Amino acid sequence: MKAAEPDSHADATRLVRIARALADTPYAMLVTLDGDRVDVRVKLGILEGSIVFPSARKLLMSKARSTSPLVRTAPPPEAGLFPPSVHLGAIVAVPLMIDGVQRALLVLGDHVPRGDLEKKLAALEDVVVLLTPLIAPSSAPAPLEPVRGRSALAAAALPGEGKRAGASRDSVTGLPLRSITVAEAVRMLERAGVLQLRIAAIVVSLDRFRRVNESLGPMAGDMLLRQVAERLRSSVSDTDFVGRRSGDEFVLVIDDLPEGASPLLIADRVQQALREPFHIHGAELSLTASVGIAVYPKDADDATQLLRFADMALTRSKAQGVGRMTLFDRAMHDEVRDRVELEKDLRGALRDGQL
Repeated sequence: MKAAEPDSHADATRLVRIARALADTPYAMLVTLDGDRVDVRVKLGILEGSIVFPSARKLLMSKARSTSPLVRTAPPPEAGLFPPSVHLGAIVAVPLMIDGVQRALLVLGDHVPRGDLEKKLAALEDVVVLLTPLIAPSSAPAPLEPVRGRSALAAAALPGEGKRAGASRDSVTGLPLRSITVAEAVRMLERAGVLQLRIAAIVVSLDRFRRVNESLGPMAGDMLLRQVAERLRSSVSDTDFVGRRSGDEFVLVIDDLPEGASPLLIADRVQQALREPFHIHGAELSLTASVGIAVYPKDADDATQLLRFADMALTRSKAQGVGRMTLFDRAMHDEVRDRVELEKDLRGALRDGQL
């Protein structure tokens, strides 16, 4: 098997780092498989240690899986990729296929059991799609560098880019999916850190979108989403990023926010664009959107945290009614932390019969 070129190693490392952020695990590893041989290409968070790798054949699998070694009689073969000093409570393994043959494996691990990792498999599979051409450089992937204001990750998520794009973009709107959004946010923050720029993450949630599907049907809902995507694109500059995260939620990452400029002005422009009537099957529809905003580096110093804080601001907006916008502040984080601690204490009290 042909090894990844040196230039692609940094890109592979970046994507594995993104996968680790998506799964929120301390350990991540990318290994290639060639016959019985196992080679480590990327290793994150794992200290050096004596490892006797399992046979590559034992690492073959038909689909991604999430397991908890602590509750299994025998640990899964991929647990053998970690040093004995690493005690694993959960492992996720995602195969990387080339021409129908498994050529590599992305493995992520955590100290504790994680029941939520099963829900993250789809996003991790999106990252593996982007890793595939880096393992097989003969497919000539585009370099992960800005292209007219978009990274190749974002470009790969647009229509007409082949099979790799199909697994990375939303089939309805053509916008990048969740994992690409995180990848692009990571890239933009890396650049912003070097150039000392400000970045804004804006999460947009369509209010009462379900009513459109219920009253006009899912086809009308898809038409509306496509029009929403076009308006979002036209509300920001070419260097900014727009992605779809879920059914009625979108993420905008605003590049190089001028010092002193308020992201609320951009959010207001987005809301104004969405308030203009939509025309679907001869019907005129009105729409509002709730918005949450967080700013780098004021609010967060990494992409995952920035998007999470924008989510917290969005939750506050929704609690206030429809068509609201909220800028994140630290009090929101403290409020959520205190609520989680209170719920934890209550559960403990119920378990111990103190209530």
